[in-house]
Amino acid sequence: MSRPRLLFVDDEPDILELLALMFADCETRATLNVESAIGILGEQCFDLIVSDIKMPGASGLTLLDFIKTVWPALPVVIITGHYCARPAAENPGIYRCVRKPFTKQIIRDEVFAALAAATSAKAAGTR
Repeated sequence: MSRPRLLFVDDEPDILELLALMFADCETRATLNVESAIGILGEQCFDLIVSDIKMPGASGLTLLDFIKTVWPALPVVIITGHYCARPAAENPGIYRCVRKPFTKQIIRDEVFAALAAATSAKAAGTR
């Protein structure tokens, strides 16, 4: 089985570095802003996106809207130090909204649960 491909989007370099360490067993790519993330998504396929909400320039919600227009089945885990204005339960585009600071166990559990749910949904759609 191939390693999951994850894209991390956050304006805090320390968070991106931490995520890369937490997911060393996955193929990862990281970027500091939404504009760059959109460019990367045009070049490479990913299994899941982990994105902050509040960033300079375009927000993580702008990225979410873009992703759901182009790749509606691509799971997104939102990470934020703020209140999640669009909770996952109310927005099918967000698998989960995880509050910062998070532990390695919490973020890994959420990411791998989102990947499993996406795989199950894909398998159910192909029957």
